[in-house]
Amino acid sequence: MERAYMPLSFFSILPLFYELGKFDKFKKFLLYFFIIIFTISIVRISYCGLYLKKGLKSVDEVVYEAIQKNQHKIIIENRNYNTISELKRWSMPFMSLLYSTSKYSKCVTINLVNSIDDFYPYTNDERKCNIMLGPEFWPEWNTYDLNKKYFSFPTCELYSIIEHN
Repeated sequence: MERAYMPLSFFSILPLFYELGKFDKFKKFLLYFFIIIFTISIVRISYCGLYLKKGLKSVDEVVYEAIQKNQHKIIIENRNYNTISELKRWSMPFMSLLYSTSKYSKCVTINLVNSIDDFYPYTNDERKCNIMLGPEFWPEWNTYDLNKKYFSFPTCELYSIIEHN
């Protein structure tokens, strides 16, 4: 959300600074105020970027491990996966798919689940071999519906369970 509102706040504060800059006694104050706010904003954005980059490193480890084992669909139990909590959410299957495709040119999707037992059909039932798991509100995605130019899963592959620390 910060990314979406930052340009709006920047362009709404420019007219304010322009109007206040017409008064000589405010010019120095505005300059210092702007420099302080700008510096704080850059530091916050950098900090968040480093924080998420560290979390993405753990995703990369799992993706790399899956590629080495020629696996494309991974299920990991939440308690077995140590990473920052922002990466343990509904977007993980799609984020890992986009990340693996852009970095390695291979499709790998990772699902973090609370209980592996609930996902037994996706690891053992051949009728579910062309399903990619998504978020709880839209759990099943057919791999044939994905754009083959960018995302190509094997014809029929079940999910693999990985114990990862």
